[in-house]
Amino acid sequence: ASCFAFVACFIIATWYLEKIKVRDTSESTLPISQLLIQAVLAGMLTALAVVLTNVMGPYIGGLIASFPVIVTTSLILLDKRRGKNFMYATARTVPFGSLGTLGFLIVFYKLVPVLGLGLGTVLAYFASIAAVVISLWVRNSIYGKKGL
Repeated sequence: ASCFAFVACFIIATWYLEKIKVRDTSESTLPISQLLIQAVLAGMLTALAVVLTNVMGPYIGGLIASFPVIVTTSLILLDKRRGKNFMYATARTVPFGSLGTLGFLIVFYKLVPVLGLGLGTVLAYFASIAAVVISLWVRNSIYGKKGL
């Protein structure tokens, strides 16, 4: 049931985000201060997840660890720095990142007990990258887009 809910949410999110019209924007870099804000927020959430895991158990810690703090702060900062158009264009790929996370977690869960933490983690990262690349290739095939 949870896999069905995930797939349904993924399809709805990608369908909706693809309908938003965006125009090309010029590129600029984010200032170091904005990157530091993201790093501090992510670090604080990671520390909170560790503390809550120790106090409340792995279930609550896992929920907190999976909170999308990087996505949220990235979209807010992109909106302020580059405008809604660029933020929307970036948001289109967020659901595909969740597929990468799902690929990582499945492979990590299966391989770490067998291969150990180091090799299991490395292979899980490769699975994550593969899941994102394949899903973006499917997206581009469906919507007739070029590139990743």
